[in-house]
Order: sequence, then structure tokens, then C-alpha cells
Amino acid sequence: MAGMLLHTLVAARAAWAQENKDTTKEVPPLAATVDGEPVYVGEVDVLVYNLQKTRQVVPAGLNKARAEILNQVINRRLAERAIRREGTFVTKAQIDKEIDKIKTQAYGMRLSLDQYVAKRRITVDVLRHEVGWNIGWAKYLEAKLGEALEGYFNEHRKELDGTLVRASHILLRSDRFNESVPQLLARAEKVREEIESGTITFEQAAEKYSAGPSRHTKGDLGYFPRYAVMTEDFSKAAFDLKKDELSKPLATAFGVHLIKVTDVKPGTKQWTESAAQLKSPASIDLFDKLVKKERESAKIEFTGKCPYLKPDTNELVLPARSSQ
Repeated sequence: MAGMLLHTLVAARAAWAQENKDTTKEVPPLAATVDGEPVYVGEVDVLVYNLQKTRQVVPAGLNKARAEILNQVINRRLAERAIRREGTFVTKAQIDKEIDKIKTQAYGMRLSLDQYVAKRRITVDVLRHEVGWNIGWAKYLEAKLGEALEGYFNEHRKELDGTLVRASHILLRSDRFNESVPQLLARAEKVREEIESGTITFEQAAEKYSAGPSRHTKGDLGYFPRYAVMTEDFSKAAFDLKKDELSKPLATAFGVHLIKVTDVKPGTKQWTESAAQLKSPASIDLFDKLVKKERESAKIEFTGKCPYLKPDTNELVLPARSSQ
């Protein structure tokens, strides 16, 4: 009798162990931790997979793309943590409700939730993070975006209120001097020093050195707005200058420039007139500010199982190859 009982207990334990082995899921590999909170390699992989469906990523650039996406996921964790402290983030019940909807969609495709997430190359935990972030960030924007729009507009008023600047430039080109870009930058710096010392005026330097057609008008380009007229690099540099300020040498696709702003016409547009156009940049700005503040105190550690960028240098670090 005792032998039969012992046999039954041993058989039951073996059966439990087998069941436990079958149902216990392997812990997914970690790419990094944020103050101990896991960031999974699978989270990075699914975003890379989605990126490859919408944009071609050459094999040589895949590791860099994975590292940049890992940085995005970490930034999301940091922003999420900041929002949680304010008590405005998503609740477990809200996530569960959305997961139930996804389950229904999966059943419609004759898939279980586990099969559904496996097909997407993620885990249920990763799916819950994804759902939680989407709901929580939308909720946060709903509460904060109105104030953020006005704040973003005021910080970038010169760019957004219709302000016009009048600028002149001196353009140095390789075909005129038979020099490389580094050599042109050095030449432009010497010209800048001549102007700053009073050896030559900006207008005289434009007539003497510039390869652009504006040399005939002493470098004058007229008035232009922040966007859609000049190239982005040139326009940004011009709008960053004060009236009568001379820029440092700037290299663009057209050559090397020295820029001088000669007049500014302030715009009159208010933020309410541009609210629709401000939503995207203001949302990004709000996110970046949350992340920047959180990074000051966060402890971010990389496991080396996914390419990553060194925080201080942005140097790409690749996973170490196994010695086996």
C-alpha cells in the first residue's frame, strides 16, 4: 500500500514537473535596463521589423538602426516613468481592456493571444508595454498639449510667427578656388577675420570673394521666412543670428557661406493660428524634455545582447561574438 502511494506521488510530481516545463516561458533576452526595469531585445526587433516594412534598411546600416531604436525604447521608458509620477498614466484596467480587444481580433484570425504575439515577433509583456504606452501617451498629450503648444510657439516665435529676415552672404565654392571643403572653411575663417578686424567690409568681401550671383548686390539675398525658401542649414543659421551679426563659416551643398543678417521684420501670427501645425513638433518637444530630465538621474545599463550607442559619445557598440 505504502509502495503504491509512493509510486503515485512520484508519478504526480513527474507529471507536474513536465507540465511546469511546458508552460513556463523562457525569460526573453534583455537589451538594457532602466533603473532595473527591463528593456527586451524583442521590443527592438519588432520595431526594426516594422521599419524594414516601410523603409529599406541596407544590411550595413542595420546595427545602427537597431541601436537607435533601442535608444528610442529607452527614451519611452524614461518618459513613461515621468508621467507615472504625475499620476496621469494608464491603469492596468485600461491596458486589460485593450488587450481583450486584441484577443478578439486574434480569435477572428483563428489565433490565440500567444500565437498572435509570436507572429508579431514579440511577447505578451512587450505587447502590454506597447499598448500601455500608446494609451498613456495619448492621455498625457490630451492633458498637456494645449499648454505645450503655446510654450513651444513662444520658444520658437521667430520661426513660427511669420518673421522675415534679410540676409547677405559670401559664398566660397570649390570650382572657383580649386579647394576641398576643409580648405574652403579655413579660407572663409580668414575672410571672416578680415571683416571682423575692419580690414575689409562685408560688402567689399562679397564683391571680392563670393562665387554667388548676389556678389553683384554686395551679397544681399533679400527677405525670406524661416522655412521653404532657403535650404534648412542656411535658413537655421540665418535665423539664429542677431541683426548685424556675422556667422561662422557654414558648409552646405552649395559651398561654404559667411552669413550676415541686415534686418529683421517681426511677424504678427499668434500660436492659436498655427495650432494644427504645432501639434507634431510640440509633442516631440514635450517628449524630449521629459526624457532629458529623467536621464539626469536614471541608471541605464546595457547587456550587450543588442547593438547600442554609448551615452556620452554615441559610438556604436556591437554585441560580442560568442566564443563557442
